[in-house]
Amino acid sequence: MRTSLIKLPGLALAGLLAACTPPDRPAAFTELHIARDRLAPAGDAIDVTEFFMYSCGHCAAFDAPLHAWAGQRQAVRLQRLPIAFSDRDVPLQRLYFAVQALPDPQRLHRRIFDAIHRQHLKLDSEDALADFMAAQGIDRAAFLAAYRAPAVQGQLDRVLALRHRYAVRAVPTLVVADRFVTSPGMVESSALAEDAGQTVEQATLRLVDRLLVLARTGVPGG
Repeated sequence: MRTSLIKLPGLALAGLLAACTPPDRPAAFTELHIARDRLAPAGDAIDVTEFFMYSCGHCAAFDAPLHAWAGQRQAVRLQRLPIAFSDRDVPLQRLYFAVQALPDPQRLHRRIFDAIHRQHLKLDSEDALADFMAAQGIDRAAFLAAYRAPAVQGQLDRVLALRHRYAVRAVPTLVVADRFVTSPGMVESSALAEDAGQTVEQATLRLVDRLLVLARTGVPGG
């Protein structure tokens, strides 16, 4: 997917053009018009939001590096949001929010990715999900109560609004400081992926580090 870099003033423009937009290569990120030039307050944690799908193999590959990266950055507040592009995606989207109300949600989060992408389990219905959660030691009735909770529908509606706000068309996608949008797919299509010494996931997170600096100071990081 081709993208265009919205212009930034001064040093930020020069630095980011040099890093992210060589001739004839797509940009590795875009900037939102709604937040252009707005700096994150000093001392506040900066929000990084990941839009993902459990059924997405790229999301599964990105999950562990993203989790480790966020754990090493106290100034980052990571939010993961499951997305649905069709009705068939909704059970797994609803599953994520149900899991957040259960014990040890991070363990269950990892188990769901493993079940789909390593064990190749078909988790596409409420019954299949309830059976899977019971196998993880979660009481079936407790899971179904969390899965059917009215608050979950509110979360789905919120994600849909944010999906439109950020024009998310693929996963995984990251929104940094409510201002910048990037993804491993965008990075892979840019010159940042030409460094053979790093994976596309590593390159993406290095870019996010630079965007965090830019969001705070207006000058890109090194």
